[in-house]
Formats: sequence, C-alpha cells, structure tokens
Amino acid sequence: MTQSLDIPSLRSFILAEKLGSFSNAADSLNCSQAALSFRIKKLENDCATLRL
Repeated sequence: MTQSLDIPSLRSFILAEKLGSFSNAADSLNCSQAALSFRIKKLENDCATLRL
C-alpha cells in the first residue's frame, strides 16, 4: 500500500510557517483557526505513519 501526504494540509503548514501564525494563515485560506489546526494535526499524524 502506498501512503502519501495530504497536499492541502502540507500547503496549510507551509503557509502558517511563512506567515508566522495560524491566525494569519487561516485568514489567508479563508478558514477558521480550528479548521487549520485540524489540517495540521492530520499532517502530523500522516508524517508519523508515513513509511519512507
């Protein structure tokens, strides 16, 4: 089985890093901070289970 990273979650993480905060990233993505946090938590879980 092939595992891969969720691209929207990865983009959300990169944007949060680039903008310096979840709040700014959420505003830029037109979503709530809770939705952004959920995406980034999903990315963390995906990275923890990804087999390289």
